[in-house]
Amino acid sequence: MVIPVATNAVCDLVGLPRSAPPVLAVWARATSDALDPGSGIEEIRRAQSSGMRTMTLIKRSVDAGPPPGSLLAELGWARAEGLIDEREQLANAVSVVSAGSDTVLGLLTMGTLAMVRRPDLVATLGADRSLLRPFIDEIVRLESPAQMTVRTVCEAVTFPFASFARGDTVVVLLGCANRDPAAFADADQIRLDRSEPTPVGFGWGPHRCVGAAVAHTIGAEFFGALLDYWKFVSIADAGHQHRNHSVFRSMDLLLTGPGVAATEADDRSSGRA
Repeated sequence: MVIPVATNAVCDLVGLPRSAPPVLAVWARATSDALDPGSGIEEIRRAQSSGMRTMTLIKRSVDAGPPPGSLLAELGWARAEGLIDEREQLANAVSVVSAGSDTVLGLLTMGTLAMVRRPDLVATLGADRSLLRPFIDEIVRLESPAQMTVRTVCEAVTFPFASFARGDTVVVLLGCANRDPAAFADADQIRLDRSEPTPVGFGWGPHRCVGAAVAHTIGAEFFGALLDYWKFVSIADAGHQHRNHSVFRSMDLLLTGPGVAATEADDRSSGRA
């Protein structure tokens, strides 16, 4: 149930047809597999093929005229103004499709698992839906769907642990920063009353994730619906599978079944109650 939500949302944001999500989910997964430092030549080849297919689909959508207000439409305006060229327009759209699908999937699956493991959270969120936003912020902080990113040093800087020269490439471990006990009290716990500095799960500064607001909206809608139907769905706290990836954190498998309310309704309809 999670993958269609993530891919549909990304397609709506970018301006791609609703017929695209099933295949885009496969292509996005193949593309992101190659970002794992442990990936091999086969993963890289699949990523190249998937990236080209994604770009072709996006190019067709551009030529057909994207929906007003979509990312493709806004990038088209920037291209018409001479601010970017066609290559940059397509590359930005491909980046959002590939990275956005994985990170949204991570937010939704890891948030669902957190609710399974913390029944008190389900009760609290169900009683006060305004707490969904800090809950989403905590999932992004605690689980960091994007565990790392790469940055280029603009000016020479020295820290107690290392020095970096202008032009150096730095791998920034977002997942570690978001669990820094010096910055966050009870860093390994979900707290809906945090007042500490903003976590870096969405990045920081001019390179902050362009889809952060969209992720909050998708998360609020998804978890709100999940709370509405919580009694009708049972999600196991065992037998699930984490994705084996160094950069993206999400679940590959969450075992589901009928919940208490669904079972009771079935009993009544069959005369067993």
